[in-house]
Amino acid sequence: MIGEQFSADLFQNDGVIQILRDYKDNHFPHIQCNQSSFSGKTYPFVVPNETTVDFGRVTSLPGYIIHDSEFFPGIYQNLISPMFSVYLDNSDLIIHVDKFKSAMLDKLDYERQTNQGCKFRLFHVRSGYFSPSLNRKLDQY
Repeated sequence: MIGEQFSADLFQNDGVIQILRDYKDNHFPHIQCNQSSFSGKTYPFVVPNETTVDFGRVTSLPGYIIHDSEFFPGIYQNLISPMFSVYLDNSDLIIHVDKFKSAMLDKLDYERQTNQGCKFRLFHVRSGYFSPSLNRKLDQY
């Protein structure tokens, strides 16, 4: 979810599109994978053509995007956020998840220097469906 370049890329101003090549046994049905930033802006990531391989397809999906000084998390970063919960971990996965959350909060603070309207919850593509109580909790960041 973060890769080796993530920390270096996070504070770039523009032009970073980290791509994940993801194997799927079926066709990926979406033409676009819109991603959201802390300001609530949307980046319309167009999913390129898939590559057919034995027993499935390989799809290129957004790992994360930096555009106009804003961070847009990738499709799988949205799976673990916004609660960053890990259950039944018997490895060091929780350490990596905590580092990812810390990096997100650092980036939020950085983006707030130029845009006070940034909110932690807005960087999730499904933030419009969050409950009021979850929104209140996330707005405390």
